[in-house]
Amino acid sequence: MQTCGRLYKLKYVDRLERKVKTANLGFGDAVHQAASALLTAQSFSLDLDPVPVFERAWTEFVSQPVEYSSIWSEEKFAESGRILIKKFVEDWRTRGWTPVVDRDGNPVIEREFKVRLPGEITYIAIIDAVVRTADGKVLVLDFKTPGNASMEGFASLADQLLGYQVVVDAHKDLLGVEGVDGLVFYELIKRPPPKTGRGEGPVIHVEEPVPARSELDITEWVMELQFVADDIRRRRFSKRPMAAWNSPCSLCDFQKKCLGKSTDDLQVRSDRRRGEAPTQTQLVA
Repeated sequence: MQTCGRLYKLKYVDRLERKVKTANLGFGDAVHQAASALLTAQSFSLDLDPVPVFERAWTEFVSQPVEYSSIWSEEKFAESGRILIKKFVEDWRTRGWTPVVDRDGNPVIEREFKVRLPGEITYIAIIDAVVRTADGKVLVLDFKTPGNASMEGFASLADQLLGYQVVVDAHKDLLGVEGVDGLVFYELIKRPPPKTGRGEGPVIHVEEPVPARSELDITEWVMELQFVADDIRRRRFSKRPMAAWNSPCSLCDFQKKCLGKSTDDLQVRSDRRRGEAPTQTQLVA
């Protein structure tokens, strides 16, 4: 909704999607599965090679029609993923971070939480991982697979991590923690493997954890969610093309529909996905 109200309507109310999936979507999910598998094994003191987990997820995804950009192919994504997961294992082992285990003995990995906010809003967050550092600090992690590193300090601005902080703090008794100490975007940056051995290729980029956000930040965030929820309830789904140099339309799956062109590449989803936000009282991160 904050990016574009029309995008929200087409995706969550009309339930439209592209018939052909983009490779980036499947790649990100395959990397997430591998990372989650490694952390889950760690929490139970088990050894696991997450590379086959990535490979199985990627192979399953490309069994359907997939769209690639000009610089990517199925094979390049597969090789980039293998390199990234191997680098992830090496980097993770150096950090001394361990998954938080809740009071029932379950690791807090790919966990869905709900919290009720003022304005009759149910906020739903699916958190990649909550971990504890070697010195006992509790960090909320979100794994990303971007093409480039995010701007420096973005974790201290991102509403996504702020929302995760709120839900973890709301469930701290269940999780057996005193609260969130820091927020982290853990970025596995996808790049085609260098052809000649030169160039950086896929890399891991993780900035230092930023401190938990302030009460003022949380208050302003809740107010913004109330505005968004009100727009949804009143069915105000406005287009927001923004300026030509930074328009979200250039990457939107529904660009042709808004331009009045053929929509043969779209279909209506038949299943409800985890994390979807179709109701008028739910907001999802």
